Amino acid sequence: MSKSINKDLREDVKDLRENIDETLEDVARALKSAAESLSDESEEAIAKAAVAVRKAADALSEKAKPAKAMADKAVQEVKDHPIVSAGAALTAAALLISLLVAERRKKG
Repeated sequence: MSKSINKDLREDVKDLRENIDETLEDVARALKSAAESLSDESEEAIAKAAVAVRKAADALSEKAKPAKAMADKAVQEVKDHPIVSAGAALTAAALLISLLVAERRKKG
């Protein structure tokens, strides 16, 4: 059961991260467009950027709902199986650290 939750959680985190990256790229494009067209159609460009930011916030909010459910399920698993959960937590921490290090190396 814990392995299944760990796998599901990793997949959810990966999907959430990809969605966040895509959403932030959309916001950045809208803001860039707003900055480029400031002289011509500034109000429209700023409005589009505001809509993109609102949509990003809505999307992040929606994506957080499954993560909350998974977190609640994980809490129950920890209560039911504390020793196994400690091992899973160490594994997850190592995975997250590895992902962060890999991401920094990509950017650096």
